[in-house]
Amino acid sequence: MTNDIIDQIERGLYAALTGYSPGTAFYAMRVYEGMADENDPDFALPFVRFIHIAGGDDNSHPAESFNVIYQIECWGLTRADARTGASHIRAALTHKPITLAGGLVNTWIAPEMFIRTKELVEGKQYFRAGYRFRLRIS
Repeated sequence: MTNDIIDQIERGLYAALTGYSPGTAFYAMRVYEGMADENDPDFALPFVRFIHIAGGDDNSHPAESFNVIYQIECWGLTRADARTGASHIRAALTHKPITLAGGLVNTWIAPEMFIRTKELVEGKQYFRAGYRFRLRIS
């Protein structure tokens, strides 16, 4: 799996999450690949982060196709904020296509696992909630 495909997928996820107006009314444009930078002047909570956690080429037929899993979650100061963000993430992505370059078409995106945790980072408590999403692309 090339980095180019990962880049395309991540641009598509970013566009879908920032293009969903009920979600951006809640988390604004604070959608990050990897982790938010607390030194960024626009840093605030809640925010959404996504990260590739598994998968790649599925080698199931001669055409190029991929089966990947992304963890996509909302971080908030309260459990309610994290859950609200997670509901917006699910609504923005579930069974909706994402746009990819190069003729590839996202044929399936669906949540597989709900995630809800509490984190203690440098003495501050944060809540996060979201999903592991499977994306099938051909």
